[in-house]
Amino acid sequence: MELYGYRLPDTSAYCIKAELKSVNPKIVSLPTYFLIDTGCSITTLSFNDFKRTNLNFENLTESITISTANGTIDVRKITGVAILFHGSNFSLCERLNEVHVKSDIDNSENDISLIGLDILSRYQIKYEKDHVVLIR
Repeated sequence: MELYGYRLPDTSAYCIKAELKSVNPKIVSLPTYFLIDTGCSITTLSFNDFKRTNLNFENLTESITISTANGTIDVRKITGVAILFHGSNFSLCERLNEVHVKSDIDNSENDISLIGLDILSRYQIKYEKDHVVLIR
């Protein structure tokens, strides 16, 4: 199975579109763009993507610092989340024990969710000129 992402214009970064699914406290399904970040150990939601779930940020109490390719960020943990990838004729659901939300409330356009090694390690990653392929 192959999942396709694309290279962001004028950068060396790659993104992939997926559906963010949450079941706490209600079922939510949101199209979300994720930056593929092999320097990040865990998948992390941007604060802006988290806000779209209508979950309460103040209820996320556990805060930790993680390393990414661009430095460290403070995050808070949520559970009951899955990421649904859509291929050409299939869908693939990646359930996660936990996902982290960036604590830094950044409303900039560059605030993007990250797919970390907790998901990427399940795939072979093939970079091409203008796209990326995740192969399972």
